[in-house]
Amino acid sequence: MQLDEYYNLTVDEFYRYQDEHHEDKYVLVDVRFPEEYEDEHIPGSRLIPLSEIIQRITELPVDCDIIFYCNSGRRSRAAALFATSVPFFQNKVYHVTGGILTYFGRTLPDYPALAVLDLDTPMENLLYSAMNLERGTALFYNAVLDRTGTTPFRTTMEELARAEESHARLLYNFWKKDQAAAPPFAEVYSALPGDIVEGGKGLEEQLDRLDGLQESVPQTLLDMILDLEYGAYDLYRAVAEKVRGSDMEEPFLSLAQAEKHHIRLVAETFSTFQPQP
Repeated sequence: MQLDEYYNLTVDEFYRYQDEHHEDKYVLVDVRFPEEYEDEHIPGSRLIPLSEIIQRITELPVDCDIIFYCNSGRRSRAAALFATSVPFFQNKVYHVTGGILTYFGRTLPDYPALAVLDLDTPMENLLYSAMNLERGTALFYNAVLDRTGTTPFRTTMEELARAEESHARLLYNFWKKDQAAAPPFAEVYSALPGDIVEGGKGLEEQLDRLDGLQESVPQTLLDMILDLEYGAYDLYRAVAEKVRGSDMEEPFLSLAQAEKHHIRLVAETFSTFQPQP
């Protein structure tokens, strides 16, 4: 990469870039203030304020594309210019023109819910906790199926429920490596309490919200599910960053990639409904 060579991405180009690239190929960096990030941020992004870029530039991987964004595009352009002024990155550096002001996709409040996954715990405990999130989310989707009956998006819900169990099985395969005599997956999975869903919220809280939506239009329920999937993507992307360089980076990046597919799946389901007047 030549020095001072960075690339602009419009919001539409950024959407396409995310669709076309695996999670291990890029890092999305928010360069705003922490309070701005906490108020809302693009799912999957990590926070490095512009004032700290110089000191923290080596925290970013040299072999991934780096995408900066901010509120309007000014700070991210400065971050991109700095990042390309040093012979550090091997891949491309981008910034999102117009920033979050022109980003019409979902944004999330607060930081990724890392508290539900204790990153200081032994890896086997981290994997077990992640399996529990998958179990809780599967229970939630099965509750949606039970309570909504036949709907235009039932097939989507069934696919999501199956996928959560598949993700738990992926985690189990890594978890069992540290067990002297691991019980079968079905035994471990059925014993999980499933009391927390992906994104860090309690299952009972989500079920209460679901009950409150029974008289609402279907789009409102899909909005809730889309929020859950964005929260899951945000969480797993953040965990992957936290464990970068370890054996666990790839599994969590794979989970983030899968959640991104779920987001698209749910978004496409909106087309089955006519716009409400």
